[in-house]
Amino acid sequence: SKERTAIAKKYNITLKRSLGWTLKQIEEFFKDKLHTYEDLPEEARQKYIDWHTLELPVWLQSKVNGAVSSDDIPYNRLNRENVKYYAHLDIVWTLEAYLLMQPIVTIRGNLDAVKREEANIYPLVRMERVGFKIDYPYLLQASRDLKEYTLQRREDLCKCAGTDLKSSQSQKILYLLQTVFMIDTDTTESETLSRICSELKHTNPQHPAIEFIETLQELRTLEKWYSTYLMRFIRDFRPEDGKLYTTIHQTGTVSGRVTSDFQQFPKEGIVTVDGRELFHPRKLVIAKDGDFNAIVYLDYSQIELRLQAFYTILVGHPDLNLCRAYSPYECHLADGTPYDIHNPWCISHAYDMDWYYNEKPEEKWTPLDVHGATTKIAFEIDESDPRFHALRYSGKKVNFAKNYGAQFSRIKQMFPEYDDEQIHKIDDAYYKAFPGVKKYHEYCYNMANIKAYLSNMFGVRYYGASGHNLINMLVQGTGAYFLKWKIVQVDEYLRKNHCKSQLMMQIHDELQFKMHKDDDPQIFFDIKKIMETWEDSLMPIVADMEVTTTTWAEKYEVESLEEFYGKEQHT
Repeated sequence: SKERTAIAKKYNITLKRSLGWTLKQIEEFFKDKLHTYEDLPEEARQKYIDWHTLELPVWLQSKVNGAVSSDDIPYNRLNRENVKYYAHLDIVWTLEAYLLMQPIVTIRGNLDAVKREEANIYPLVRMERVGFKIDYPYLLQASRDLKEYTLQRREDLCKCAGTDLKSSQSQKILYLLQTVFMIDTDTTESETLSRICSELKHTNPQHPAIEFIETLQELRTLEKWYSTYLMRFIRDFRPEDGKLYTTIHQTGTVSGRVTSDFQQFPKEGIVTVDGRELFHPRKLVIAKDGDFNAIVYLDYSQIELRLQAFYTILVGHPDLNLCRAYSPYECHLADGTPYDIHNPWCISHAYDMDWYYNEKPEEKWTPLDVHGATTKIAFEIDESDPRFHALRYSGKKVNFAKNYGAQFSRIKQMFPEYDDEQIHKIDDAYYKAFPGVKKYHEYCYNMANIKAYLSNMFGVRYYGASGHNLINMLVQGTGAYFLKWKIVQVDEYLRKNHCKSQLMMQIHDELQFKMHKDDDPQIFFDIKKIMETWEDSLMPIVADMEVTTTTWAEKYEVESLEEFYGKEQHT
């Protein structure tokens, strides 16, 4: 740490001398998320460029915009003996931590969880080393476009405020809201501002605070995107192979879910107020990379809701609606053969046979629309209502929020446009549509009061968790360890069959693969089968396949080998 700081300090001293500025002045200038060397005063700009080009080594130049930080100095640039000593100590401390914790883990019965984690180490390391091929010219153009538009919106914010104002000046913004716009609020948090804006649109649509708040909210988003995505990607881009690399966090959450610094990769781009797209993160990732000609995605379909249905069965209160959303529960074949959740044959043929409802033998089973069921009750409408499609998104938000244990106050925050009466209807709708889930939630609260721990379906124990936390922990934890199990199996399949295609990334419930031109696409249908196989499951597990030969943003669904070949050849 001292050596990294010393190296950074050495370069910063020469920068200060070149510019004639103090380090504080330099840091203050580059503190603005939009500032690069191009925004320096004219007399300082060329001096900075000369310093950046002549004083900084090539390996450091791409990392630095402003002063040099100790974090910019990689370990392979440090004194080798110091690094070796540091590594040796790190190994010793890791072993000591293991020796200290192993007896506790053993007593707590979680050694199986440790083994599951150990099995994932090498597959995840291999995934980290694959990298994402990036459209660098698009990245640079998007950064210019987004910066130009953000500067324009900064000017718009100052006009709305009637004074110079930055989006980060929370106290000044609060003062303006209270004294200029006469808004009764004690915070400038995003959710509160959205609620205020929504209420004003209903009660006083001409109120000037609406434009002020919307401009402020948009500006905060723009600045976050510029620093979180564009500047970070430009800094981390590796010109030697044209790629970005991610770090995978094996124990990113208490439930055990795998996370990464690519975890929150938005599905939608960012657009101007007049609808012009400025930047779409997924358009950065391109499929063609040397001998790799496509990216294949296998995404578990609503696995947490399937596991939620599974859990209602396990706690003794099978939820008919939720179970029928994913399986022909309490149904039968035309010859009278009943659908048996304990029969693997029934599970595997849930979707390719004609099943009929037990209570309506003449009516064929179709999967119930989970989000639609909540929407119908919450808003007292059905599919014939022209608002149904738009409101179904609200039903979807409620379903996931309630699955995570959200209470009335959280639902109210999610829907600032509705009054308390409607919020109560929305909040109650989920349990009315899925009463078995309420029983599962009650089970979690009861067990948290009388047991030291609860285990997910893979035997991983969670100690000392509240009932509220267990509601999500068990479902998400089961999904997490199921996916970890499948990552190991898929990795073994690829290596055993000498496949050249690579497992490149896990995001949420999805696995991504770089497809090599020498591999038969059939391997991905084999992998799909591996991912869907779970003999102990009482619910069918489905992994949807998508492919792209262009960019991540343009992936398309594939359901058969013929369709895969057809679209691949067409592209």
